[in-house]
Amino acid sequence: MSSDASHTDHPEWDPADPDVDKVYYDLADWSIDQQAAVSALFAEHDVPHQWEGFEVVVPWFVEDTADALFEQLEARFGLSGPGEAVPWGPDDPATEYDLADWSPAQRATLVRAVADAGIPHRVEDSLLLVPVAAESVVDELLDAVESGDVMLLDEADGEEPALGMAELFTMADRLRREPKDSRGRDLLELALTLDAERPPYGVALVTWRRAVALCERLGTALDHDEIGVVETAEELWSMVRPFV
Repeated sequence: MSSDASHTDHPEWDPADPDVDKVYYDLADWSIDQQAAVSALFAEHDVPHQWEGFEVVVPWFVEDTADALFEQLEARFGLSGPGEAVPWGPDDPATEYDLADWSPAQRATLVRAVADAGIPHRVEDSLLLVPVAAESVVDELLDAVESGDVMLLDEADGEEPALGMAELFTMADRLRREPKDSRGRDLLELALTLDAERPPYGVALVTWRRAVALCERLGTALDHDEIGVVETAEELWSMVRPFV
């Protein structure tokens, strides 16, 4: 694996083109949040990709970049390879987080977020223990919980938004194929009423905010920029794909 994951201008890639070799990464053992992190990081670095079941597929010419990004993700999540968790037993080194000053709701949110990220952990009284290799990602989750970027729905009013990730996936899939699709447009009309601060249960607030922002961008482009609709819908589709 190479270590250079900088932004690069890549050729256009048609996943249906049989003349372009593909590279497959099997992420069946990765959690939903870990798969979502793959889509987000690949989009951030302009790495063309698509999902086929639990496999993420890239063209051969971005394999080195994809490998380098997977190295970053494996380090963040304490993985030694795609889907292969680092062994961690009670006698292995651990990082301790003292949550004595946290509210029960904050503790529950952090533990849930750590579990959803596929990170081995233990709770001993007010202490949360995780493998040392996962310290950096748990630090990020801890900061996100403290800032309110990650919450459980029952910390709010328990009311689910009008659309969830599955409906956003359906909407994005339709509009990326046909910008004038009537069902896609009907769903987008509902999506434009979503509150960026009220995520569905189990969805990180930062992820939901990005999804709602992409819906707003779709609404802006809908009647005058078909290419923009397709590109934005493709980005939204790729982002929410791991959630469905």
